[in-house]
Amino acid sequence: MSDVRYILNDNFPEILEHVDCQPAPTYLLKSMRTCYDRDGFFTETSLIVWMTDPLNKTKPYKDSNIRNYWRLAHTHRHNAQIPDINTFYSLLD
Repeated sequence: MSDVRYILNDNFPEILEHVDCQPAPTYLLKSMRTCYDRDGFFTETSLIVWMTDPLNKTKPYKDSNIRNYWRLAHTHRHNAQIPDINTFYSLLD
């Protein structure tokens, strides 16, 4: 896991359900939006913490898979890939 801080940029989709990806990657996008709105940035660690929080009533997936979401979303040859995800965020200086 990484503690590199990222911010969302103007390319981040307003309506997550319109992104052409599977439900699990959509859940990653939701966590990115939630952590960014809460903290003003997000990290890979903060995404995993939010997605595995037992108080998160929207948690639809097993914890063992969640730790791989960030990596798989960036993998071009996997069905969990999110098209153009690299354009949705920037490094926080």
